[in-house]
Amino acid sequence: MTWWERRGFNAFHVIVAVTGVVYLYMKYAMATDDPFAVINHPWQSAMLSMHVVAAPLFVAFFGMLFRSHSFAKIRSTNPANRRTGWTSLLSFSAMALSGYLIQVATTPALITFFIWTHVAASTVFVVGYGIHLVNGWRIDRVSSRFASSFAVPLLVCLGAAACGLEAAPAPLPQPVRVERTVFLMGTVATFVAEALDRDTALAKLERMVRVIEETEAELSTWRDDSVLGGVNRQPVGESAAVPDEICGLLARVADWHETTGGAFDPAVGNLIDAWGLRGAARQPDDALLEAARAASGLEHLVLDTQTCAVTRRAAVILDAGAFGKGEALDRVREAERDRPGAWFIDFGGQMAVSGEAAGGAWPIGVAHPARRGIPVLELRLAAGSLATSGGSERDLLLDSGERIGHIIDPRTGRPVDRSASVTVWHEDAFTADVLSTTLYVMGPEEGLAWAETRGLAACFLIAGDGAGDVEFRATAAFAARFPVPPR
Repeated sequence: MTWWERRGFNAFHVIVAVTGVVYLYMKYAMATDDPFAVINHPWQSAMLSMHVVAAPLFVAFFGMLFRSHSFAKIRSTNPANRRTGWTSLLSFSAMALSGYLIQVATTPALITFFIWTHVAASTVFVVGYGIHLVNGWRIDRVSSRFASSFAVPLLVCLGAAACGLEAAPAPLPQPVRVERTVFLMGTVATFVAEALDRDTALAKLERMVRVIEETEAELSTWRDDSVLGGVNRQPVGESAAVPDEICGLLARVADWHETTGGAFDPAVGNLIDAWGLRGAARQPDDALLEAARAASGLEHLVLDTQTCAVTRRAAVILDAGAFGKGEALDRVREAERDRPGAWFIDFGGQMAVSGEAAGGAWPIGVAHPARRGIPVLELRLAAGSLATSGGSERDLLLDSGERIGHIIDPRTGRPVDRSASVTVWHEDAFTADVLSTTLYVMGPEEGLAWAETRGLAACFLIAGDGAGDVEFRATAAFAARFPVPPR
């Protein structure tokens, strides 16, 4: 949620609450000496008008909050502060609905019923939202920290000097940890930052989110103003210049396409559309599939690295799903490289950290390859990035009931569907992202052999017949960095 959305929501919250309480007091607690008066105070009508005018704007800002905060929290597996969040969400819904019904009710009995329902729901919302905010605020114990880091050591030193004793060293201040969950690049992203005070940690979160938003604006394929969208729309045979940063990115993408023998190929947008992987899944007929394959493949995209010009030799469509998150995470790392404080990002299957947190390495749970809600491998990430590719909630069902995966094998033009996943570690998030997709496309046998010969840290999780049966097959580099259960 942006600062103006947050401030707008809180401002209209105050306006609606104050005008509602004042109007309620004037209508039901005040009295007038005029037996013919229909109002009890000259401001009563003004309070009601302000309340009714501000309420729709309050609802609009709540919709923005739900889009950028509540929706992401609902999809997140993090249970923190969820109870008061649900209380606020449900009571707000009841408050808004009863407020509308007050305006359309036609009998005095119904109007009275909806008024008191509105009052009750509003009270629950105000209390629940207040508790939600308090729970979300990590209180900076500045005074406590001052006492422990300055006042107390000073008194100890004075006492020690008087008694001829050596004072113990003062304890180091503990960092404050803050968290934010947002919906970016088509998935839920959770950001965690540590700093010596809350404001600094929140500023770090804001910077990290902004970097990924800027990356999304460049690599989005559904925005008319994005760089990648422009490449996908440029006429076949015509060259177009791209920014230096995108030029370098596309050069790295081309290098990995060659290194993997085509198992990594992001120029599969037409195949994604043919199979309906971004909407309603479908089984394309042979003609449609063949046409999509003919218009897919990075070999149809020519990049002149000297002039940073891109030319499409066929109507290929680049999709950033196999490298965009990693690129965004690397840009965050670069932006925060010289700034103090640890950070962690969980980006829809890929994690990246700045280093160890105040309490040590960050705990990471790797899910069962077929039952995504069950963690089966506990890792501790102290550096670099972990990326996992496999079947997930994004897999789709055809009308025939057949399940298809959401990752395309560019060598066959068909979705990959296997009861396995692969987790890759690399210090470079872009490389981890590319490799996790590549190895999942290759499969356990080919992928493990390919990764082992190159000294890559990768682990395949293969689902067994039982509910909790999982076979772990890791490369030597992965087993040396993380403990893996024996086969």
